[in-house]
Amino acid sequence: PALDRTVAKCLAKDPEERWQTARDLVDELQWIDSGAAAETTVVARPQHRRLAYGALLGALVATAIMWAIRPETRSMPFAARLHLSLPEGQEIEPTWSPPFVFSPDGSQLVVRSRRPGESRQLHIRPIDGFEARPLPGTEGAEMPFFSPDGGRIGYRSHGKLRKLSLAGGAPVTIGDATVMVVGASWGPDDTIVFATAGSGLMKVSAHGGSPEPLTTLQQGEQQHWWPQFLPDGKTIVFTADTKSGFRPALASLETGEHRVLEELGAGRVARYVPSGHLVYAEGGRLLAVPFDPVRLRLTGTASSVLDGLHTSPTSGLAYFAVSNTGTLAYLSGREAELERQLMLVDRQGVGKPIVDERGNFLSPSFSPDGTKVAAVRFLESGRSDIWVYALMSGARIRLTTEGENRWPIWGPDGDRITYARDYESIQSKVVGGDEVEELHKSPNPPFPGSWTPEGEALIFFEFPPETRGDIWTLSEGGEANPWIATEFSEGFPELSPDGRWLAYMSNESGRYEVYVQAFPGGSEKMTISTDGGFEPLWSPDGRELFYRIGERLMVVSIQTTPAFRSSRPRKLFDDHYISGLTINALARTYDVAPDGQHFLMMEGGEEEGGNQLHVVLNWFEELKRLAPGE
Repeated sequence: PALDRTVAKCLAKDPEERWQTARDLVDELQWIDSGAAAETTVVARPQHRRLAYGALLGALVATAIMWAIRPETRSMPFAARLHLSLPEGQEIEPTWSPPFVFSPDGSQLVVRSRRPGESRQLHIRPIDGFEARPLPGTEGAEMPFFSPDGGRIGYRSHGKLRKLSLAGGAPVTIGDATVMVVGASWGPDDTIVFATAGSGLMKVSAHGGSPEPLTTLQQGEQQHWWPQFLPDGKTIVFTADTKSGFRPALASLETGEHRVLEELGAGRVARYVPSGHLVYAEGGRLLAVPFDPVRLRLTGTASSVLDGLHTSPTSGLAYFAVSNTGTLAYLSGREAELERQLMLVDRQGVGKPIVDERGNFLSPSFSPDGTKVAAVRFLESGRSDIWVYALMSGARIRLTTEGENRWPIWGPDGDRITYARDYESIQSKVVGGDEVEELHKSPNPPFPGSWTPEGEALIFFEFPPETRGDIWTLSEGGEANPWIATEFSEGFPELSPDGRWLAYMSNESGRYEVYVQAFPGGSEKMTISTDGGFEPLWSPDGRELFYRIGERLMVVSIQTTPAFRSSRPRKLFDDHYISGLTINALARTYDVAPDGQHFLMMEGGEEEGGNQLHVVLNWFEELKRLAPGE
């Protein structure tokens, strides 16, 4: 009866009527076992019932004792989902590097955002608070990243890599970052590794200095993106832009050698998380694969762990961040085609559509007679092809159907288009024809610039890892020779209509400026821009040179006889159209019409951000369940 009472109390429906501690239950069972309760037993029981009760009593005593002496444990955490909103009117601004990042301990979130009409700035939001405050001195900042101790934030602004102590004080310049930066990571030994457009990874001391190359592009690679230190502080996981697409990769901080994780297939923004996984984005999904950070090898197969990521249709970047403590934040959406409109714009900046179709356009180019327009168009699959539009009839022709095709320019006769293919060759094709001619192939990504007036030579530029931009010439016989090859980055070569002067941009001054030099020979070099400059283009009569800077289209008057002279640059109009700076793209984003009075530009279709992040707490527990290891 005493044991019956004890068991009944264990099974009581009301928790208040049950035993409240394991110690109380152990005491009760030991009291019964000692025989002190025997005198309360007045009814004889069959032998088999006594044996059954004895077995039950022993089991209960053993279980209760184990319960009493067990080590203290916490109940398994569960993933909880919530929304984190920015202040009203403030919006996360998408870019080619993650616009928000957690501190290592997950206690703070830094977001790159802005209000309409204001410049972008970094804001910090404590997770246990409601207010996001701006970080002084971070106006115009992009690409935020934390120091390992969480006490400092690094970022890029105005062509410099900078750091800011969250305890207070002014920003400190670390080093130059004149080329677009696409991701950075701060290592435990105070080495910062970052990625720049058109090259391998770079490294610099967090205490300051000149950045140095870390990785070298292998054949078929166009870019190394979005680096992150692994826990050993000696290995970096990053994303390689290869001929076959984006691939997660690993690099050694000591040797710079790297290997692509081909077994994972396509993937962007690869990140290691302390649950023992590599996570990466692919087509609006987040995938995870078990990974051993000591042996640097995969220990399982990839699984989809999250759908609905906002994915940039231009860069393919998925916007998410993970803290070391297991909190995930992400911007939701889908990978969609941008709705850009090709516009014919006058000298006052007033535009009208020139093609009825909308799409994710880039690199628009007029035919010499102005009757047709060629443009790159990105597809939802991520591929890019070149299309030609006849302006009078509205007909369109798909010039390319395979590979990655960029940067179309027209030949002097207006029948043929030259373009870059798969970041490894320059090809040419007659509009409406089938035959493709390969003009040049290089392990360094080459891009066509312009033809000489008679079509006897092509001027192009490519990206060797040592200099990150050189200008070459290619003769009719296929012989390629360097024309400008310095330690600086030169590109966007544009030959004047008379074939005597070459305009290009270079960062030799510490920022990109526009220069003009005599062609094909002549060492004299004239600086055209005065406050930075990108994408130089000549007027059809050669009397003006245009270029873009920020949100302005600039023009310079040119005189070539008896000697070369240029006027001071003047603003033609405030430029709200898509430029290489607004989309952070290595591409020509406008063209000059044959009449010299209009421009071919792109309007609308910029990526939308948002002011609300999705947050998942205790995400690692969910990750282990969805992507178990060996």
